[in-house]
Amino acid sequence: MTAVMESTARRVLRGNLPSDLAAELIENRIAQEPHLRAEFEAISDEQARLHFGPEEPLDALHQRHSVRLFHAWRVHTLRQRLGGRLATARMLDVGDTDGLMLKHLGKDGLGFNLNPAAVDNIHANGVQAKLGDGQEMPFADGEFDVVLCFETLEHVESPAALLGQLARVCASDGRVFVSVPWVPRTYVHARDTAINRGYGHVFELCRDDFAALVTHTPLEIRWEAVCDVLGRPRRPAQRALLAATRRRHLVAGMFRRFQFFELAHRR
Repeated sequence: MTAVMESTARRVLRGNLPSDLAAELIENRIAQEPHLRAEFEAISDEQARLHFGPEEPLDALHQRHSVRLFHAWRVHTLRQRLGGRLATARMLDVGDTDGLMLKHLGKDGLGFNLNPAAVDNIHANGVQAKLGDGQEMPFADGEFDVVLCFETLEHVESPAALLGQLARVCASDGRVFVSVPWVPRTYVHARDTAINRGYGHVFELCRDDFAALVTHTPLEIRWEAVCDVLGRPRRPAQRALLAATRRRHLVAGMFRRFQFFELAHRR
């Protein structure tokens, strides 16, 4: 290691990592895949700051960049996976916090969240929204062609029940898209009474445990991918960050990658 890398690695291991290094690596990721740039820019830095609403602003630049990058990746991926079906699909976004996924897909679908602030945030971006609990959704069987559920499953006490509800409201020939943080092994977090229900993580599922959970529902995995948030390093300080955190799934308090699944009713 050079002196710069050694110094940065020491700061990383002490927990004093400057978030701008992580933000730079996310910019590198965009540079590697320029087709994501337009959708990255479509969500502004301020919209990313308010992604979870004004009660829970994202004040760190690397967190806002992460939101924008993963948003761009999902929009691009959904367009590819749905193709011509996207134009006519009836869409529901369960756990939606800002309505921008539906908006940037060109859909007037429905955002759904148990937090009134999130519902207000969705409405503020010109998208329809409804208040309610994803584990007891007030929708008819098969009402939607495409059901989205991004970064939500890890927040619920009964992930199998939520997946069952996603399956119920999805048409028999429809698709359910789910994303969860990538973790090397499954974590179960104790209840933190200082955090309102639905905010903290409960189950963070590794890939194989998620796949096992799906077998207890009417759904099956039809396609999957992993979205890496961080790009290739371009300077010594960035390389030092990646070297110091290579065995960690969290970098500067954010997940370094996300799992993405396309589910359909079991054949």
